[in-house]
Amino acid sequence: AAHSTHSWLRRLLLVDETRLAEVVIGATGELVGCTVADLRFFDRYGAAILAVQRRGDGTTTVLNMGSLRLRAGDGLLLACPPSFVDAHCDDAAFALVKDVAHYAPVRSSRAAVAVGLTVLMVASTAATGGAGVELLTAALVCAGTML
Repeated sequence: AAHSTHSWLRRLLLVDETRLAEVVIGATGELVGCTVADLRFFDRYGAAILAVQRRGDGTTTVLNMGSLRLRAGDGLLLACPPSFVDAHCDDAAFALVKDVAHYAPVRSSRAAVAVGLTVLMVASTAATGGAGVELLTAALVCAGTML
């Protein structure tokens, strides 16, 4: 089960529209006392839990998220689709649902270009032994191209 959650998380994070959201587990919601695995949280909400904050414990990541038993007041950082906040803002399971401000989603559509430019940069510097094209110059050309 953990493997499938991690593969879904990877797929979710590579989608250009993925957002981060914060939720707080409500005191009277149906999630209190249940484990993430029992709830099938990802299947149920289409969101992956990235981190948990408990009162007085600070923010932590949990290696075995499925065994985490949710408590009222737990704060969860989620990777989710853009529709999550609107879809769950009135959900009784959550006392608070909000987007994380200033989060820019990963732009995976440019990943191939970035990798290609990095390989070209290193190859051009290595081929000339640093005499023809300095690494800094090549890096600046690559950065300018990505903009």
